Amino acid sequence: MKKYAIIGGGAAGIAAAYQILSSDSEAQVHLFEAKSYYGVRAHTDAYSIKGLAFDMGPVYLQDPENNPWKTIAENLGFTLQEDVDGYEMRVDRGHGFETICTTSDPDVNAVNTDITKDYESNKAYPVVVK
Repeated sequence: MKKYAIIGGGAAGIAAAYQILSSDSEAQVHLFEAKSYYGVRAHTDAYSIKGLAFDMGPVYLQDPENNPWKTIAENLGFTLQEDVDGYEMRVDRGHGFETICTTSDPDVNAVNTDITKDYESNKAYPVVVK
């Protein structure tokens, strides 16, 4: 039986654990997270308001046609709904905040391209920590 240690219980860590267990049901996966819950930014808060559970964290995917998390969410079976408000965000690049269009900004597109390449090349080949 192979043993895996995954550092970080956010979206990437959970996805890594999912991929490992999908390909090897006998694998032993240890998911380490500094917070007291998994999901980190995306989780269900069942404690802050007595008797009410609600979702916290990301509620939308910015620029879904270029955002690699759209494919990841769809692969995990999530249903996504299109928002018609546009794809802009506020960014501080060291000289104050500016509004940018995420579909044409080269810095945003470079990050999205890197995430997509990493996801595609690693989804079938998890990193093994021995």
